[in-house]
Amino acid sequence: MLGLPVYCDSNISTTVSTNQDVILVMKADDLVLWESGIRTRVYPVGGGTASTLTMRLELYGFTAFTAARYPASVCQITGAGLSTPTYN
Repeated sequence: MLGLPVYCDSNISTTVSTNQDVILVMKADDLVLWESGIRTRVYPVGGGTASTLTMRLELYGFTAFTAARYPASVCQITGAGLSTPTYN
């Protein structure tokens, strides 16, 4: 659509009022997502006694997202112009 990539998502409302849709326009390069690699950690549980040999295994990672760097990069288009056309 006009040279912009189009993404459909069921989390965006399709009926804002009676019959209007919502269009979100964004410049994806301005939205930043950081992701770490998956990490593991093993450590003893319950005081670390050798008689029980109980260990805890953790698998974790970190993520962060920001859209506040350039807030004008995301905008919402709504209004009566987005209602379903009727042909007489």
